Amino acid sequence: MVQALPPERLERTNILQQILEHIEDFKDQFPKVDYAALKRDVLEPVIKEQFDPEVQIRGYLRTFQNTEIFKGAFEQIKNPELQAQINAFIQGSSAKDAVGKAGFQVSAHPSPTVKHHFSLLQRLKKILLGRIEAKEDVKEALHPKITKANLEGLPIIYEDVNEKKIMEVR
Repeated sequence: MVQALPPERLERTNILQQILEHIEDFKDQFPKVDYAALKRDVLEPVIKEQFDPEVQIRGYLRTFQNTEIFKGAFEQIKNPELQAQINAFIQGSSAKDAVGKAGFQVSAHPSPTVKHHFSLLQRLKKILLGRIEAKEDVKEALHPKITKANLEGLPIIYEDVNEKKIMEVR
């Protein structure tokens, strides 16, 4: 059982130190988590105020790479190039080296979640535009803040930014 800290010790460093000291108490419950990576790459650098985004992101990926959720999400990435880039980064390549000369284009690797999100936005836009056009025919307002201009400002993912080709989302 972890003893509660007195109020005067409830500050960032002390809290993080307590987490660091007791994080392995969860090993039985979450055996596939890499606690050494979590300590070394995530918690200890934060306590020492040596924040390096690459080290910490790599640390998080290493921490969870053996869990079923990570493996399932990784399998959903259908692009072998992206999988190789992620693996290279996890193994220690810098982000720049991992992506190589080709670079990393987010639009070239949309996640299933992103596709789903934008498909919902597209459907909503079509529904609302249809209702706005119907209401305009009878000079009746749908809602004062829902206008064609507002709907045209919704985010869009482009397959090809240079040609302004909108991604087909299904």
